[in-house]
Amino acid sequence: WVTRLCRTGAELVATRRARLFDNIRLEILDEAGQTLMGFLYGKVIPGDADAPSSFRVRFTSLPIGAVALFKNLLSASSPRA
Repeated sequence: WVTRLCRTGAELVATRRARLFDNIRLEILDEAGQTLMGFLYGKVIPGDADAPSSFRVRFTSLPIGAVALFKNLLSASSPRA
């Protein structure tokens, strides 16, 4: 699960712990479990040592449309004044 997101990376909670500097491949799914776009690639970077099931990822490659999707998600979750 994605717990934090920005255009350059994310914080994830997973059932398996990723090791520092592991290369990972992620897939974005819709509510029905269908793939929305191609794979996202990233590298595990230092994160919160007190949260053993979470880790941070710095994106290294994004499919076309990922940045636009992130912008929509981020704007939808931003507090409105």
